[in-house]
Amino acid sequence: MKILRLRVCNYRGIAQREIEFAPCGVTIVTGPNEVGKSSLSEAIELLFDERDDTAKQRVREIQPVDRDEGSEVEVDAVLGSFRFTYAKRYNRRSETRLSIRAPRVEQATGREAHERVRALLDAHLDTALWRALRIVQGAPLDAPALAGASSLAAALDRAAGVGAGGEREESLFERARAEYDLHFTATGRARRGQIEAQQAVAD
Repeated sequence: MKILRLRVCNYRGIAQREIEFAPCGVTIVTGPNEVGKSSLSEAIELLFDERDDTAKQRVREIQPVDRDEGSEVEVDAVLGSFRFTYAKRYNRRSETRLSIRAPRVEQATGREAHERVRALLDAHLDTALWRALRIVQGAPLDAPALAGASSLAAALDRAAGVGAGGEREESLFERARAEYDLHFTATGRARRGQIEAQQAVAD
């Protein structure tokens, strides 16, 4: 998925901001601390994850403290052959709007719009990899769960220099553990062959 434009309004400390992202390459958003850079990535996450009528704390927290207005998030995006505009308003006068321009024109609002976008994401996006790539400033960098995330596991294995071998391929950790077990016991003591090898190297 490529996000081409993001607009946020009445979002935490941001009154109004719109950013256009490069269709290719990397767009870098810079600025001093506490100007709302992290809020932009959070807004994208909330838009795709949370319904407009949710009462979750993470959504209540985005309402600005100085204005009795709903928080709005809107994106233009490309997902496979689909080009669409997706928008939500949270906390006040909740609303969801979806306008698909290609491959055919579709319009939806409310729960129907939310479910349509979720179906598009499930059909065209590796959601496990999408979540793994969303690293938020200040959040713990816990290792992602790889169960059911074959593409993420394969990408990590390729980066580690392990060739792809399908679902039965051992993970990098399992291979390293098997090699370790050849030379050391479960308590970390060197096995006889390892002791002899170390002595041979010393000699």
